[in-house]
Amino acid sequence: MTGTDVTLVLLGVLIIVSRGSLAIWPVATRNVYQRLLKTNLRVRVFGLAILPLPVAMILVNQGNPRDAAVILTGLGYIFIFVVIVFFLIFPGIYRLVTEAVLDAMDTVMLRGAGAISTAIGILLIYAGVT
Repeated sequence: MTGTDVTLVLLGVLIIVSRGSLAIWPVATRNVYQRLLKTNLRVRVFGLAILPLPVAMILVNQGNPRDAAVILTGLGYIFIFVVIVFFLIFPGIYRLVTEAVLDAMDTVMLRGAGAISTAIGILLIYAGVT
């Protein structure tokens, strides 16, 4: 397995672990997300915790000519920009948008988002394994 394959598998597992519970326990998962993002300090700590993921996406896939590596590198640059700007510099904006989106979604929409995220995670794992 190349670094791109490992990155795809880990990204798929991360998506399934973080969003898969929405399909089974939508209200409880929404409450956990809302408690996790209650203060600006928690948002900044969460941003620092996920910051190694886009850095790894960029560093592992640089110089690899495969299409998946180029796409992952581009997504890594976008992801690192979003993490730095919205999680670390302006966490209040991220909190307001996240709270508004989570409050507007009912259980059916949350279950649908969880199911779609799980399917995307499975596709990423499949792409990394094959």
